[in-house]
Amino acid sequence: TYEEQVVSATLSAQSPLDAPNAITIITQQDIRLSGLTSVPELLRRAVGVDVMALDASDQQVGVRGFNRRLSNRTLVLLDGRSIYLDFLGVTLWPLLPVGVEEIERIEVIRGGGSALYGADAYSGVINIITRAPGERRNVASVGVGNGGQLRGSVTSSGRTRGVSYRLGFGYDQAAPHSLLVGPSDVAYRLNVDDRGRSLQNIRADLDLSAQLSRTVSLRGGVSATAGSIWFNAIGPLRWFTTDIALIQPSLQLTAGGLTVRAFSNHVFGTADELLQRVGSDTLINRFFQDVFDLEARYARRVNVGRVPLDLTFGASYRAKHISWSFLNGDHLLHHFAGYAQAQARFGSALSAVASVRVDQHPVLDGPVFSPRLAVTLHPSARRSIRLAGSTSFRTPTMLELYLDLQNPTPIPGVAVRGQGGEVYRGGAARLRAENALSLDVSFLDQTLERFQYEVTAFYMRGTDLIELTNVIFDPLPGRANPGGRLDVGTFHFANDPLATEVIGAEAAVRATPVEGLDLFANYTFAFTRHEQGPLANTDQRTPQHKVNAGAQLRTRFGLDAEVVAHFVSASRWREQDFDAARGVVFVHYDLPSYVQLNARVGVRLLDDRLEFGVTGTNLTDNRARQHPFGSPLGARVMGVATLRY
Repeated sequence: TYEEQVVSATLSAQSPLDAPNAITIITQQDIRLSGLTSVPELLRRAVGVDVMALDASDQQVGVRGFNRRLSNRTLVLLDGRSIYLDFLGVTLWPLLPVGVEEIERIEVIRGGGSALYGADAYSGVINIITRAPGERRNVASVGVGNGGQLRGSVTSSGRTRGVSYRLGFGYDQAAPHSLLVGPSDVAYRLNVDDRGRSLQNIRADLDLSAQLSRTVSLRGGVSATAGSIWFNAIGPLRWFTTDIALIQPSLQLTAGGLTVRAFSNHVFGTADELLQRVGSDTLINRFFQDVFDLEARYARRVNVGRVPLDLTFGASYRAKHISWSFLNGDHLLHHFAGYAQAQARFGSALSAVASVRVDQHPVLDGPVFSPRLAVTLHPSARRSIRLAGSTSFRTPTMLELYLDLQNPTPIPGVAVRGQGGEVYRGGAARLRAENALSLDVSFLDQTLERFQYEVTAFYMRGTDLIELTNVIFDPLPGRANPGGRLDVGTFHFANDPLATEVIGAEAAVRATPVEGLDLFANYTFAFTRHEQGPLANTDQRTPQHKVNAGAQLRTRFGLDAEVVAHFVSASRWREQDFDAARGVVFVHYDLPSYVQLNARVGVRLLDDRLEFGVTGTNLTDNRARQHPFGSPLGARVMGVATLRY
């Protein structure tokens, strides 16, 4: 039988039974049978994952809570390389430069991952692992559906003159679920010419590998994507539209136990307010991010007595240059890190993993240490009980550090200034990194090939969470600005002095009662508690209950089907808005629970070389909002034809 292997938890292949973190794997079968072309929608089925769709172009993904309009506490990797936008502190999913046809599997680490991945692996890590070059397979796919959906993808993979390659191209477009404002709205207007397209992007990627000798290999390539995206902003700002491009070249050398990898993220574009207050000036801006990342690690197995010990040592350097008209100037930062990890197996019944990483960030007062310890008991060969604890952190983003932006208010000629922690000089302390403590207890049972399950209890405590403050009004008359508006006060980013705790449980089961029929279900409970203070009992943005359940059917005569239902309980959000009398204030929004139903039916012809499928998302057409500022979501259906040759 095939045994699943994961690599994200320890940087080496291992069984989930031995992994030091709770891990969910979205397999190639899950991807194909779902028919979904959006990675966030695929992640919705995973236990412990919060997926929030604000529109067709804007999905935010969190792990074990701590989600927000622009989610910045989950690190997203593509083959181990970050696609995190450092200047803004988010992952814009439409910028993913590969299509789902190129994905081998998705590994989701639940809980802090800073012991190996450093900053921003705060509550989880999502590693998208692509197919290896050289598989000698070509795939062409085209899809069309309601809501302005149009998609095309071509992938070619093979080997020539000792070099393996995978080459992909793709195009996606979609219309918004709603226009966000109605004809009678007197507060906002839609500031865009093309109102019928909230997503349009084109992508291309080239992945090459060569085996230079028995122990030396080289892998590298370049991926790029460019397009127009609508997305929600932060604080009192609402929707923006951006023309944006991402280019990521990469190179990796492996020689025995040594791996050296380098990549860079070049991001540039312009953005403008999509949802603009009536009577206010536009906030058009330009941005450029140039990030260079270099990492070297060495792995070796040694024996201490009769105990095999797998050791890993690594060091990394990250430089990032940011130029953005929302900031007080251009900035160049240099980050350094080193880490060590030891994995030991004590006979067949006990294993342990210990990791520690130290990061030196120029925006922090001192080094940050991120330890992790996991002990796994094996009552039998296919059962494990894991006890794990770790710390994680998130550094302030460039936006949170260096913001210097005049925000127009509903009052003509009056503005309030938003400032970052390094810009604001009103007596506030320097911004600190967000920190978290994570504790897990898990039981995983894979004894039976046709029935497997896991149960996890977890605890997370987050401190120094970075939030925007209310307006602090100037005691003296405001100062005029080139735009003609008068600043009457400021608001800025600051650390919350009170902690946020999440206590939860996760349970997942997968069964194959008969050949060709797979059933799965999972449940997540998350109770969020804030220490007494402004947020106490007012912000419950993480739903307490989430249930996912589905069935997959595969037949010998070519008919495939999947149906998946998602239940998300009610939530309560605390968001900022402008008030004519009080400036920027917090407002509470209650969202009811909702059910989302996704399904696909497909047929394979010509020895599986030709496939036709119809995929539907939110088939109940419930018009539910998954965030207070999001669009009411309707049903989307897409027909797809795929040729494998």
